[in-house]
Amino acid sequence: MVASHDEPVASPENVRWQLAPGVSLLAGTALSGERRGAELYLLVAPSGHRYAVSEPLYRLAELLARPRAVAEVAAELAVRLERPLDPAAVAALIESKLASRGLAVAEPMTTDITTREGESP
Repeated sequence: MVASHDEPVASPENVRWQLAPGVSLLAGTALSGERRGAELYLLVAPSGHRYAVSEPLYRLAELLARPRAVAEVAAELAVRLERPLDPAAVAALIESKLASRGLAVAEPMTTDITTREGESP
């Protein structure tokens, strides 16, 4: 994950990924042209730019409709694709294919620990 000079780079275990605000998913069948009858998978940026993606990448994007930890995304995507997936590889895919284009964002995972004044968590 890219961070500014003042922020540490978060490890995949410390972030939750989700689609960036305004990104939408669009799947359907091509009705004309060379790809007529083919299934199409698109991610649409808020600017209107459409990114044609593979079905596995589209399935990954579907899972990012709400914030999720990488391990959870990897486990659910592995079930959908019927093959084992490494969470580190899924994190790298999110970063290189989605986040780098502004289609996904990471947020730090927080722990809600309540303590009484003067106590340490």
